Amino acid sequence: MQCKETCVKAGEECVFPGDKRAPRQLNRLPVGELLTRLKDLESEVQELRSKKSHSDSEKAAQRTIQNSGSNVFGLPGTELSDSQLKPDDDFRHQYLQPGQSKALWTLYQDNVAPLVAILHIPTTRQLISNAVDGVELNAAQKALLFSICFSAVISMTPKECKSKVGQERYVARQDYGNAVERALDDADFLKSKDISTLQAAVLFLLCSRAGGNTRLIWVKAAVVIRLAQSLQVHRDGEKLGLTPFETEIRRRLWCYICILDTLSSEDQAVDTQIRPGMFDAQFPSNIDGDELSPDMAGIPPVTKIFTDITPCIMTCMVLNDVYWSSTSLDQSLPMSLRVQEERVTKVGKTLQEKYLRHMDLNIPLQWISATIIRLQLSRAWLLVQIPSDTLPMTDPYNDTAFETAVEGVNFSYLLQTNSVTAQWSWLCKSYRQWHVMAYILSELCTHPLCPETDHAWDLVTKMLVQWQQNFPKDTALEKPLNELVERTAAVRATKLAGQPGPEEVNIQDEQGSGSSGFLELGFSIDWLRVIGL
Repeated sequence: MQCKETCVKAGEECVFPGDKRAPRQLNRLPVGELLTRLKDLESEVQELRSKKSHSDSEKAAQRTIQNSGSNVFGLPGTELSDSQLKPDDDFRHQYLQPGQSKALWTLYQDNVAPLVAILHIPTTRQLISNAVDGVELNAAQKALLFSICFSAVISMTPKECKSKVGQERYVARQDYGNAVERALDDADFLKSKDISTLQAAVLFLLCSRAGGNTRLIWVKAAVVIRLAQSLQVHRDGEKLGLTPFETEIRRRLWCYICILDTLSSEDQAVDTQIRPGMFDAQFPSNIDGDELSPDMAGIPPVTKIFTDITPCIMTCMVLNDVYWSSTSLDQSLPMSLRVQEERVTKVGKTLQEKYLRHMDLNIPLQWISATIIRLQLSRAWLLVQIPSDTLPMTDPYNDTAFETAVEGVNFSYLLQTNSVTAQWSWLCKSYRQWHVMAYILSELCTHPLCPETDHAWDLVTKMLVQWQQNFPKDTALEKPLNELVERTAAVRATKLAGQPGPEEVNIQDEQGSGSSGFLELGFSIDWLRVIGL
């Protein structure tokens, strides 16, 4: 190898590398030590993953509570504060305490079940017993249990709730309402095939109408109807080959779904979703739930007139024979006034002969049931009569309609304020005579001042005060009704100003503070006579 010219010119000695490069020194760890370090790293990774998974689970649980109502029905729910976001175990411990569950179950049987007989009491009693004894419940059973507790809370007065639950009523309502929503979500409500989840949802929505957001309830009711159809609850169990017990339970459930649809649709001033021809489920047998059992071979014979399901049957008879039958899918063929009157008269006679005349009005539950049905018949008759642009306001028949409307509001007010039936007043407050009130207010604008109109105005204002205390949220009828009240008040003020002096009218308040009974009032108008019976 020759030197390069640069080395020669510089006078430096050329240095050549050896034949082989010196070996590189590698700082490799022993195999044993390397494996040990790998295992340590794997342990650290697993620990980090475990912590992340636990954190995600807590966040998911919090989102479930925060979005209560959104996951179940696809609607925004109530957002809770951080103090209310609890892990599942703490959540269950707070709301499934044995003593509290038993107390709320007792309230449910006294205040809810007599007029809302969705559930089979003997079967549900066993569910409550299991919950109290600490038996693990599945998701559907938890949803049903929470719905029962929620309905019991709704049925209490604020004072009772504070005493028995230890919470303000509005707080307990929110807590148990969110508990129901969360339990339905855990039960995968939209996909569940368990009839218990549907029972829980229907009971929850029916009771939520008492002071709840009626628009959301109306939308959620639509989801319930679709789910009921997917489970074929609208089909009669006999045609599906189901057992007698399943058939009766499903019939009861479908009837209450129809009632929910009617009430929630009326709150929004729209037609019902359920129409004639959409179902073939029959009315439930008029038999107490205690007489039904899962192992029965057939339907027991009817042995008495009034049972736990009688109020439901009577209400559905009015729906089926009056409201649904008067609904024509062809709007160009409206039902004549005469035919509508005949339908109301016919169902009134049937109810009177089959149920009403056999009831013992000395029993509060039977009295309130009979009064509710008579109010429904009275309202059905009034809706046939009013409004009629061709009928002069001074027509005697129209005076009868006005008198009947006032009497109906009077008894509606009594149902909400009578101490004898106070345990069911929460439900009566959710039955609002929207159309009847609007009719009375319209008539007061045209009728002259007299003792009768003064009495009607006094009664309407008392009812409005009662409504304001328990007014449902987001009802479509609140604004127009308030506008009508303002117009009526202005008209009456003008009439009073045009008189030399207002007449002193002494009309005894039929619901005086000294009256605590319900039989003293009787029916000052024979409603069955008014509708032609």
